Amino acid sequence: MRKGTFPASASFGVAGFGGALGTKDALGSMHAEPATGMHGLNVVVYGFTQHHSGVACHLIKPDGVLRNLTAEVINRFTRKGFKLVGLKMVTPSKEHLEKHYADLSSKGFFASLIEYMQSGPVVAMVWEGDNAVKTGRVMLGATHPKDSAPGTLRADFAIDIGRNCFHGSDSVESAKAEIALWFPEGVNSYKHPLEGLIYE
Repeated sequence: MRKGTFPASASFGVAGFGGALGTKDALGSMHAEPATGMHGLNVVVYGFTQHHSGVACHLIKPDGVLRNLTAEVINRFTRKGFKLVGLKMVTPSKEHLEKHYADLSSKGFFASLIEYMQSGPVVAMVWEGDNAVKTGRVMLGATHPKDSAPGTLRADFAIDIGRNCFHGSDSVESAKAEIALWFPEGVNSYKHPLEGLIYE
């Protein structure tokens, strides 16, 4: 499969808000191609009206994906009340990852970090909701799992800092930059059917 394309027969949807929110064949008619050097499956939710503007970008790193933690992460964030507006599994290029981790480029572990992030698929997500960045970081746990509070994702599923399974935007500004990088085609807007039970 050529990088930056989707299988012609691909059809995906997202369930979890009282049923599947929709599917679309080939997806190309809904979204532009992802950034050069990325390929994989695009899963979309779409169609309604956005009310809460706080957004955060989270990644499930290759170790988390291969340990089958994707459903656990989605389950926790949806049960919290956040709305999933972007979701894709990708194999990012070296260049893409170097942009994502540009602030760490001077660190001695930078090369090994990039190599590790290319070792398997990455699941990228965009979550919408009030205080999405701050609350999302709390739910993920501290960067080093040993410092993570009990009940957080890293406390429950990670031991070593080099295999901490997840990434979360650390500020509103970084969230905007990361969403632009991982979702150049844009994210989706719809009304959460349970919004009245989550927000006043």
